[in-house]
Amino acid sequence: MNVARNYLRGIHTEKLSAGDFYKLEHLDFGYNSCENQHNLICARNFKELKVLVITGNPFGIMKQFKGLEMELYARTGCVIVNKDVERPYLKKPKTKKRLKIVYTNLITLKEQYVDTKPTQEFFGVDLPAVQDQVSQREEDEPSDVEVEDEPEEKTEEKDSLFFITQAE
Repeated sequence: MNVARNYLRGIHTEKLSAGDFYKLEHLDFGYNSCENQHNLICARNFKELKVLVITGNPFGIMKQFKGLEMELYARTGCVIVNKDVERPYLKKPKTKKRLKIVYTNLITLKEQYVDTKPTQEFFGVDLPAVQDQVSQREEDEPSDVEVEDEPEEKTEEKDSLFFITQAE
């Protein structure tokens, strides 16, 4: 009887009577989802069973079938077949190796370049200094209004004069 590759978790004994499967000699229960040897212990009642295949079941892969093997051999003379199989879902996934980044064309800055001020150059063209631009703007603006330096108290009064309200 071949019931392999059916995601079975065991043989349920509630539905079996003492005389069922009395002529069964070979049972292939491989590659199912049987996690414990006790889920197949009812195979000891199959009086003519000679071979039980458990290859690929989780308890077979973990080598946890010695009790079942001893019980079946003592009762029926049955041999358990369990081949070494690797199931990928039972193993932890391998971590991917990270690629080592190789940096080429590295430039090391010398101390003399780190402490210096930036140059006023943009794509090889000399730019005027910032101070020159500020003084240029001051010259371009009309100088009709003269600003005098006043103490802080007067500036607050001056600011309040320019506050716009709806009141007169």
